[in-house]
Amino acid sequence: MQIHKSKCCIIVDHPRRDLPGLTLLAEQLANEGLEVYLTPMNLQMEEIVRIQPQLVILTGLRKTTEGMLRFLRSKGLLICALETEGGFFFSDEHMLSKFSNDPELGNLFDYYFSWGEATSRGLRNSLAVKPGQIINTGTPRFDILGDFQEKQPMQILFNTNFAALEEEEFNKTLGMEIFGFDVLPFHKGLRELRDEYVELAKYIEKELNKEVRIVFRPHPFENIDYYREALKGTSIILNTTGGCEEQIAKSFLTIQNNCTTGIESVVAGVPTFSISYISTTYRVPAFESVADFSVSRDELLHKIKSVLSGDYLFNVEDKIKNLKFFIHNIDGTSSVELISKAVLSLQTQLRKTTFSSNDVKKYSYYYPLRQWVYFIRRGKSPDKRKNWNKSNKAFFHNQLKIGKGYKISRCKGLLSVKITKS
Repeated sequence: MQIHKSKCCIIVDHPRRDLPGLTLLAEQLANEGLEVYLTPMNLQMEEIVRIQPQLVILTGLRKTTEGMLRFLRSKGLLICALETEGGFFFSDEHMLSKFSNDPELGNLFDYYFSWGEATSRGLRNSLAVKPGQIINTGTPRFDILGDFQEKQPMQILFNTNFAALEEEEFNKTLGMEIFGFDVLPFHKGLRELRDEYVELAKYIEKELNKEVRIVFRPHPFENIDYYREALKGTSIILNTTGGCEEQIAKSFLTIQNNCTTGIESVVAGVPTFSISYISTTYRVPAFESVADFSVSRDELLHKIKSVLSGDYLFNVEDKIKNLKFFIHNIDGTSSVELISKAVLSLQTQLRKTTFSSNDVKKYSYYYPLRQWVYFIRRGKSPDKRKNWNKSNKAFFHNQLKIGKGYKISRCKGLLSVKITKS
């Protein structure tokens, strides 16, 4: 079977964060002749069995995906995995607690595209994988950082990362299994830190007397209602649309907490700051290495004024020189080209998939029911799944942007969209 006759599904975890980079990957694969589908993760099984691709690029090799890996492999699919959530962990133990420890894991996928050697080394040494299955590619998120150049006058961007609080009740029960440590102190520290970031934004707004434009951007999985209420009565802009790359490029500095956006800021030439006067157990070395930490609000305000006056010393090369170990494409290498090369190397192995009509029925009805149960067990309204679908449709059908020479085709009855050469 020739690759130009084959379908490929690229799974999109969160469209606001992942869609721009994965669209770039979809265009590259479409340029090589594949029929590429961008498929929302929360509907992945329902849509994969209906699209019936020969190849799928999943979002990871987590313990929660073992059953899906076995099912898709049994149907003849080639399987790759691209870590879109993040390539950074508290420790090797924390990383390995998330990945599948199936002794047959090496037979269930073809390639895992790693952010960098920091992740790859631990996985090669600990998981049942074959030589050459784990490839350092970096992430497409970093391929697009140079696409945004316009800056707003005096914009400060707050990027927060408190998504763990959204599963607080659930994590109290399974915290040790998921995180590897007691999550109660962890959540307490996160709540204090979240409240302080809001108050810090208000403090900066007041002290600089509205000389700066402050944009507050929560993690895609955070509860926006908390920030709407907390920022009420201020001129601070709550931003929840599009990718973070554009807002980073518009800013003269960012303020964040243990977030990949700190690294993205530095790569884009934007200084990033954080605070150390509220302690949490959530410390990631790669994030801490790029941020300038302050021990008080006043110290941070002084540094912001130094940036405004042009006196702040910021050397991009010094900040990112040690990050190659964590992010393979930090130096401008194209992760999209590396991933495409690996996918194309599977050309001779492509084969007809064997989804049956029963598979389609099962995953069109049983799988959605299981997701209802997932939400109910976590004390959430099943309507959240409807909201996910609505949100995904807005991004996939209204905000998806592609380059010249490509076209988007809507798929009847699906949220997935097809990317092909025009």
